[in-house]
Amino acid sequence: GASCEDIRLRANVELAGTSAPNPYEGLSIEPYETADIQDPSDAAFSAILGRDASDNGKIPIDRRLCFRDLSHGRSPLFWLLALLMVCSGASEISMSQWASAFTESALGVSKTVGDLAGPCLFAVLMGLSRVFYGKYGENMNIVKFMILSGILCVACYFLAALSARPVFGLIGCALCGFSVGIMWPGTISISAHTLTRGGTAMFALLALAGDLGGALGPGLVGVASEQAGGDLKTGILLGCIFPVIMVAGLLVLSRKRKHN
Repeated sequence: GASCEDIRLRANVELAGTSAPNPYEGLSIEPYETADIQDPSDAAFSAILGRDASDNGKIPIDRRLCFRDLSHGRSPLFWLLALLMVCSGASEISMSQWASAFTESALGVSKTVGDLAGPCLFAVLMGLSRVFYGKYGENMNIVKFMILSGILCVACYFLAALSARPVFGLIGCALCGFSVGIMWPGTISISAHTLTRGGTAMFALLALAGDLGGALGPGLVGVASEQAGGDLKTGILLGCIFPVIMVAGLLVLSRKRKHN
């Protein structure tokens, strides 16, 4: 018998066919008939696919979409949703990142108290907003809910930045957590219902857009505060541009959905 030194690497195998009709009879799909599919022609792929594979240079969003193809997606809603994700991340992190320092400077308390009074209240209220929507959101219009949350977020930024009394600044900082709680998951939910064939590539890029906003927002607040001589309120005031853009984007999205 054959040993490990006598392994057959090639062999001819013949299988009996069936009487079933060949669905590809008459089509020029030789690479697929001979299993030589390392580099099939576009014509052969189009023939076996049943339509023009090139799709006139436009690549539809699909579950099997590659990262390199997503920028050529047909739907402009993807880029609007990506912008909403950037603003979501920036609106959330711009306040939470500086909440401790803002509380310390505004109230004149220690870092320990600042961490508890600022980020802790922000996080608790953000969690409460998500619990609230999870409980009652089934009967709500998520776009309208997010628009109201965005308006509240803008008001919280203004309250934190312009209030003469430190306690009102702290209230604005804490309430901002409630307003931003639905932004990130809400945008993901809207994406799932709007671009139903986006797949994992789309959601990965949307998450990346949110992370980009989470880095861009606090950086902008920090730079603005430094340029203003260390006045953190100036940076917070500039940070309100993100929820403003988000509200505008949601209004555009709402009109597009009504039109469709």
